[in-house]
Amino acid sequence: MKKIKGTLLCGFLLAVFLLTGCMKGEVTLDMARDGSAQLKYKVLVAAIMGQPAKEEIKKLKDKGMTVEEIKEGDKNGFIASKKLAGLDELDKLGLFNSDEKTLNKSRIEKGFFYDEQIFDILYKGPKEDPKINPEEKKQRDKILSAVDFSFALNLPVAAATNNADSALNGGKNLVWKLKMVEDTHIKATAKVWHWGNILLVAAIAAGAGLWYYKKK
Repeated sequence: MKKIKGTLLCGFLLAVFLLTGCMKGEVTLDMARDGSAQLKYKVLVAAIMGQPAKEEIKKLKDKGMTVEEIKEGDKNGFIASKKLAGLDELDKLGLFNSDEKTLNKSRIEKGFFYDEQIFDILYKGPKEDPKINPEEKKQRDKILSAVDFSFALNLPVAAATNNADSALNGGKNLVWKLKMVEDTHIKATAKVWHWGNILLVAAIAAGAGLWYYKKK
């Protein structure tokens, strides 16, 4: 009886998801040239499913994020945001860290002529439950597949490399569609040149060359 009820419930939830476009989520990371960033976490849920989980909002506030509840069309939700000093703060927030959901190896490699912003994030799909039967798993995967969830990375310069699903603005704005039922590996690099240092070295080299020429 429990199995039948579970299957019927999954079927009902699937119908709701497909008919209402039940949930939409987007994580946006706006990078600055100095390696700091603005993180925005937006979640919208169909009004028929009620208000977003208060526990989730509380967790985000406890991590120092500013949370604003919003309403767009037939959906309720919230936007959580925070200014980050560096990419290592992503781990502290728990949105991209070494837990059961994500693995983050993003970093900034600083240099004299340029800094390289390296993004290496693995979003992992749900763990397999050995107790779940094939029919319930099939219904669960359909529900998760109906969730519209994405990660947007806005860079100060065009990406040198990336595996994004779409790239706009000359490669500065990258978007990945996260597949909730499987792993998604987010990879990108960008070189932020220090033109002041480059010009300084060029000026010194030119001055040294001129001095040597005059000396001869």
